[in-house]
Amino acid sequence: SSVYNLTDVIKVKTEGIDRERAVFALELALYTHPALAMRYVIDGESIEAIPLEREEIHSIAAKQLVIHQKVKQVDVQSVITSNTKTPFDIFNGNLARVHLIPIEDTPFIIAQGIIHHVAADGFSGFMLTIQFLQFYDSDDSKYFAHRAYLIREQELSGIRHYNSMQRCVAKQDSLNKQYWKELIKSNNFSFSLDMMRTYPHSNAPSFQGKEIITAISNEFWISLGNKAKFLGCSKFHLLLAAWSIVIMRYSQQDLINVGTAFHCRNAWNLDLTAFLSNAMPVPIQVSPRTTLQAYVNDIKKGVDAAKKHEDYPAALLIQDIFTDETLSATIPPWNNNPLFNVEINYYHIPMLPKYRGKRLQFHERLYPEYMQ
Repeated sequence: SSVYNLTDVIKVKTEGIDRERAVFALELALYTHPALAMRYVIDGESIEAIPLEREEIHSIAAKQLVIHQKVKQVDVQSVITSNTKTPFDIFNGNLARVHLIPIEDTPFIIAQGIIHHVAADGFSGFMLTIQFLQFYDSDDSKYFAHRAYLIREQELSGIRHYNSMQRCVAKQDSLNKQYWKELIKSNNFSFSLDMMRTYPHSNAPSFQGKEIITAISNEFWISLGNKAKFLGCSKFHLLLAAWSIVIMRYSQQDLINVGTAFHCRNAWNLDLTAFLSNAMPVPIQVSPRTTLQAYVNDIKKGVDAAKKHEDYPAALLIQDIFTDETLSATIPPWNNNPLFNVEINYYHIPMLPKYRGKRLQFHERLYPEYMQ
């Protein structure tokens, strides 16, 4: 489904597009980030990710480098959105692509990188386009090809190390695992929202979802930051507080679990392109008698506690719940997700670096309509 497509869009000033150079740049980018150069194979009930060989990567780069006809400035947004909603075939190794869109009567092109969420998390989503453009601009292809080979080995090693660490966490009775089990057994977790049953459901499952896009003005964002600073919390803590109040009013429940994605990054995997984020629950009690300061402080404590134990995989925690009678007894039989029914995520978009090379110059970062 294209719902899981992540995109980064950069407006670039350049004199033209060299397709052969662009294909090679995408090939280097895919080779450097092996998580974007995998083929998924279903074997019974398990799915295996197989790294692609160099020849396969070259073939995929040639197919996934899309150069558009010139478009008018007024049509740029619709083209970007259409590209984002074009699905991938992950079973044939199609996990990333780059679109180059020349803007009519201007020296600018739009460089749009898209990756599938199964290969990488939102934290990784802003690496492909920038690195592709830098590879495209460079004249030292032999150096970057050799460097890509070395980095690929490091990245594969990093992915293997992370997967090994996750398996180790799953097998051992670690502090992380024990924390979540004790939380679920406690009264602080024996509640779940019934609100989603009020909507009619189709007979066949759908992963398209529904969305309402709301643009937040810069003035409001500044005001939110000032309020968060006054309360001694982050913008995310304040947004989570507001979101949980909305859910409380809708569901008429003052005890709720709100899911959020923790990025699970540290010094050794900060630049690793992979799916490391982990969606875990934060128990929240909403009381109209508490002050905003106390309420935000409680949310900070809940988020910090979950953050300290973020490495235990949510999928394994759900498996633990359904295989352990003492845990599954706390979950209502009608509940689809035993951890949470509502979720809020906060994505920090990095600043676009200032880059002026021989062939191109970064101008600005653009956003699809649904991200504005």
